Amino acid sequence: ISLTLNTVVSQKKTKGCVSGDCENGYGKKVYKSGSSYKGYFVNGKRDGKGTYDYYKGHKYIGLWSKGKKHGEGTMYSSTSRVMESGTWTYGNFTVKKYYSNGKLKYKGSTLLGEKTENWDFYDNEGNLQESGLFLHDKRHGYWKFNYEGSNRKKAKGYFKKGVKDNGWWWYRYNGTKERHESYSKGKLIGQQSYYSNENKDWGGKVSRGKQTGVWKKYKRNGKLDYTTTYRNGKAISSKRY
Repeated sequence: ISLTLNTVVSQKKTKGCVSGDCENGYGKKVYKSGSSYKGYFVNGKRDGKGTYDYYKGHKYIGLWSKGKKHGEGTMYSSTSRVMESGTWTYGNFTVKKYYSNGKLKYKGSTLLGEKTENWDFYDNEGNLQESGLFLHDKRHGYWKFNYEGSNRKKAKGYFKKGVKDNGWWWYRYNGTKERHESYSKGKLIGQQSYYSNENKDWGGKVSRGKQTGVWKKYKRNGKLDYTTTYRNGKAISSKRY
């Protein structure tokens, strides 16, 4: 009679919840990326105090809520250098800096040392000067700018990966429209100026920094005055109305 002995070899778990209670309690979980978390869980998400070791070597020690860094904590580099220490708001580090007179200079959020989401910048009298969105440390999204020393609107528009994109509006100090500019990947492709009564003044397309195509000049009352056709920045014809 031949007997076969099946030997079950126990292997240590290396992914998922490797120890403790990773659902509602204290445990350690290793993620597919190679990063790991050791701390408290609520409903299967990081919640409470814990340490997250990133697979690239840096780590975060601090508070969590609903799976994201939230509250007081410190981010360390792979060489144990402090990268960020302070307060997080659902994954983003809150940054605030003040003038010597106690007025807020700027506030915003960072992620792994890079500016992200909304940032506000103020002068030393407390007037908002710039406000807008960052992504990976570059202006990206809607921004607005005010005149120096006041809260009066000066300009508003969009950035994409750090350069102007799409439409931009510029305003006079009294709030009326001064001009509109169109951009594509940081390059000016069109502009339109306005009279103080906000009727159109002069505008057209731009290519490689030069006027191109038909530009239109309006009278202050809104009626078309004349058109000029440009090629490579040079006027080649004109028509008066």
